[in-house]
Amino acid sequence: MRLVRLFGTTTVVVAGTTLLAGDALGDERSRRLLARLAVATPAPLPLERLERDLGTPLQLRRDAARLAHALGDPGLVVEQADGWLLRPGWGRVDLDVAHALFARAAAAPPTTALALVLRALRSCCTATLLASEDGAAPWVREARARHDRVLRDALVRGAAAARVLHDDELADELLGRVVGATPVESPGR
Repeated sequence: MRLVRLFGTTTVVVAGTTLLAGDALGDERSRRLLARLAVATPAPLPLERLERDLGTPLQLRRDAARLAHALGDPGLVVEQADGWLLRPGWGRVDLDVAHALFARAAAAPPTTALALVLRALRSCCTATLLASEDGAAPWVREARARHDRVLRDALVRGAAAARVLHDDELADELLGRVVGATPVESPGR
């Protein structure tokens, strides 16, 4: 299984060890298409939005072909009537992994909730989301804003769990990060 990393430089991790970034993803446009589709995963992204964000259908088809060729995976980008998406089951996206852990934490008892929040923060949320992309692009701003909301909720949830477990220092550290929703480096716990 492959993992698309959107935190930091956009990369694809294959078999847990091989990192594909930059030209290994085709070129800048194909990397951007990968990032754009990965942010929307698993939902299809309407062609109109892709055109607005990344270019004409002809350019997008070239980008998709370049990306599929670079990754050695024909049919990687699927065109459907309701939009484009990465082929289901092709890989996971670190953003989705983090958000799934945060969602599990929301329904878990304090010990498990805190562990899930810290795991997501350490494994996924260690860098700026979509750091490879132009922060002024509307789709990048939207993705970052959506993630910031989820991250803030998770930080508050984690802090509440830490308080219940009488770890006021960790609770304060997590709450201190809510204002800027910055990633937790590694709380060393």
